[in-house]
Amino acid sequence: MITFAILNSSIYDKNSHKNLERAIESIEREMDSGCECEVICVGDWKDEKNRDYIRTFSIPEEWEQINGISLKLNTAIEHAYGDVICFMRDYNYL
Repeated sequence: MITFAILNSSIYDKNSHKNLERAIESIEREMDSGCECEVICVGDWKDEKNRDYIRTFSIPEEWEQINGISLKLNTAIEHAYGDVICFMRDYNYL
């Protein structure tokens, strides 16, 4: 299984949530081709579609400003089920 860990923050980019949806759509295309995947989103995005292969984690805003990226990376690693982790930012897509 591959874990796609997507890190986002709308604090720094107002298009973050829109970009993140595009990233997830690109992962879903891979899943349609037979890839066994899970998606972990760490930041301030919530999955309104309640997809079972997406898990979301948020961090306090005050921590985001101090050491946000490291905290997000470690959170994704801690919660990943996959043997392989592909880290992405919200503006990346496959």
